[in-house]
Amino acid sequence: MLREQELNVGPYPFLSGRSEMGRLIAATDWSKHPFGPIAHWPQSLQSALSICLQSKFPTAIYWGRELRLLYNDAWSAIPGPRHPGALGARAQDVWSDIWDDIAPQFREVIATGEGMFVEDRFLPMARFGAPEETYWSYSFTPIRGEDGTIAGIFNSGSETTHAVLAQRQMRFFLDLSEHLRLGSDLSLGRATTLKMLGQHLGVAAALVVGLSYAAEPRVIASWSDGNLDQSKVLAVIQTLEETLRSGEPTMCINTEDAEQALCKAAAAAGWGAVLAVPMGRASHPIAIVVAQERPRAWTAFDSTTISEALERMDAFRQRLLAQDREEMVVREVDHRARNAMMVAQSIVNLTFAEGGEDVADKIRERLAALGRAQALLSKERWRSVDFAAILDQEFAPFPSLKATCTGPSVPLGPGMAQTLSLIIHELATNSVKYGAMGQADGQVSVVWDLRDGLFTMNWTEQVLVPRSQSDAVRTGFGTTLIDRVVRSQLRGRLERHLSTTGFACRLEVPFISF
Repeated sequence: MLREQELNVGPYPFLSGRSEMGRLIAATDWSKHPFGPIAHWPQSLQSALSICLQSKFPTAIYWGRELRLLYNDAWSAIPGPRHPGALGARAQDVWSDIWDDIAPQFREVIATGEGMFVEDRFLPMARFGAPEETYWSYSFTPIRGEDGTIAGIFNSGSETTHAVLAQRQMRFFLDLSEHLRLGSDLSLGRATTLKMLGQHLGVAAALVVGLSYAAEPRVIASWSDGNLDQSKVLAVIQTLEETLRSGEPTMCINTEDAEQALCKAAAAAGWGAVLAVPMGRASHPIAIVVAQERPRAWTAFDSTTISEALERMDAFRQRLLAQDREEMVVREVDHRARNAMMVAQSIVNLTFAEGGEDVADKIRERLAALGRAQALLSKERWRSVDFAAILDQEFAPFPSLKATCTGPSVPLGPGMAQTLSLIIHELATNSVKYGAMGQADGQVSVVWDLRDGLFTMNWTEQVLVPRSQSDAVRTGFGTTLIDRVVRSQLRGRLERHLSTTGFACRLEVPFISF
């Protein structure tokens, strides 16, 4: 079978073949190099180099007393931008960043004459200007010269960083999931996530940053391995608004030679590297920001780990909110049943107060309107419903009520429709008990708006017959429920003003379209 080979040996037979490195070696002037002219290279080097160049596996040769490098095409990507300068250079110069790690291995091979193999060895390379966390499986095999002494070392191996980090990442997420599974407090869950993430990535600080509807980015939660200077932290996160809105990660690798705003702010905070990963595009996006004192070449694993941690932290929040909603629903069902009976009773009383021969018909019509309102709130919460429709159905059982409703069309998704309908229902129920909707000529004004991602509503009541101060300030489960929903479900705020002649309420919540 050897007869079938193509004979294209050129001036240097041991460099024959299709290797790019073989052509580069042949084209290099070695006359002033310690190796000397190629024609004078010893047969042992020629034979080893021929095997090296034709291998498709990353392979290199460290030759001579200074262990100078020769390598093949597959190995040329390993030193990064140090190639092609690494060709013929001393190992100590090429690998100055990891020389303390590999020099003892070279010495052992030379001293014992025995080869060695290491698996998933950590080597902190800085090939691209900042330290990298890299792992390698490789072998060192002695090459004996013509006199029998060791003249060089044959090296073959490959990077295993991806596999090592993938295994570590999997263990990290298993531990994180277990901690969050047992958790029941949002603040503690965030703190746990940041601490575990910070320690897993080996950073100095980790923060959850949010972009609210009416303010600059703010710190929601933080962790550090020391003390965080909050004033300096704020200067860093204020540069991240564009990142939060775009949904794309941003990073600073080295603050010493970077001009971007993030790097400048990080340098002022005493950090050498920063990575911010947002959770996609959202109405009110959040991100996790990690930082450390020294420069760092962030990897795709760093970004994906942070992104996944962010998703799991948000899933933890959603689970707690769902549990909270389930607990409220149980109490709300009972509360709404009592309210429905009370509203029905109020409808009957107000209708009899109006008098007339068609009292029975009016009662039937108004009770039917009450039923339609309840059906809308039950049905439409699972799909888009306009805010005005919620008001119309809530006011339908009270045709004599002087209600003024003003505002733009605001289509609500299931989540927000459900919570806002609950709030309107409770406001209406309280109004029937204590306010304008409990009087034949009561007046209610509802004005709402949606601007810059903020939904606002002003509910104002005027009563003709003043209530006692004790009635005006009565509170119950409905009022408590509204406060809880606005604070925990909508992340908004609610202001009330009560008096003996009226009631005013202002609601401000971030608008969420789903």
